[in-house]
Amino acid sequence: MDSSPSRRSAWMMLAAPLLFVASPSVLPAQDMPPALQRETARSTPAPPNSPATEAPVTPQPPLQSAPNSISVIGDGRGRGRGAFAPASPRPVAATGPTCTFDATIYDVRMPLDQIGRIDAAMLSSAAANVAEFEKALAAIGTSQPAYRFGQSVRLSETLILSSAEIPYVTNSNINMAGQTINSVAYRQIGAIIDLIGKVNAPNAIDLEMSLQVSNIADSAAAISPNFKAPLFRNFTMSHKGRVIPNQPFVLVSIDAGTLDSNGKAVACIARITMGTPQQLQP
Repeated sequence: MDSSPSRRSAWMMLAAPLLFVASPSVLPAQDMPPALQRETARSTPAPPNSPATEAPVTPQPPLQSAPNSISVIGDGRGRGRGAFAPASPRPVAATGPTCTFDATIYDVRMPLDQIGRIDAAMLSSAAANVAEFEKALAAIGTSQPAYRFGQSVRLSETLILSSAEIPYVTNSNINMAGQTINSVAYRQIGAIIDLIGKVNAPNAIDLEMSLQVSNIADSAAAISPNFKAPLFRNFTMSHKGRVIPNQPFVLVSIDAGTLDSNGKAVACIARITMGTPQQLQP
């Protein structure tokens, strides 16, 4: 159907990040248009003979696939594709059943020789208990929760977004006056979940769900002695099928093509639970 998450273009990739370049003396700040004053304030050259000020780059975690399945991607860099964002708001029916939605997305780092040994069925069976599930993750590699969602959703359609705009340095130069000039861009990272479901059986939900996670980290490539080029990972997954209320299912995605600084593959594993549907009374 045309309303499925894969056909509704739930995600819109922006062509390029917003870029600010500090430039030494053009106009006095008070004579600049307000928009230019703001741009100049956000990218100001450091005083002469002072070290460059590093823009904070906060590494955050990745993800995903279809329930009880595993996907391995060769390159999650998403180079040149900009930030991710949901498409324009769509009209959503204000009626229909609701249910609880609980999801925890884990960032997992694992040796390459562990990739072929991951058993999605085993992870799904362990997902019934959080402690047992995290113990199963520990057998794969080191893991930590990256995102957690717990709320009520309407099955006619719900869009969930958790994101932040992260600055990063794209270039660093020293001009003739000895000033350090840093070019700074901003990129939106986070998690987007778009879901729609139907209750076609007393104890089952036919669920269509898209999940996208984007994160940033330092790469091995140096921009300057003080800065490294950023590395972006984008993971997009979808699920179409029946789920049982209150029975967790697992999504797995692994980036084996771009290793982390310790030479390990980066995996994202999500534990998701849909609650019992409730029909609201008028």
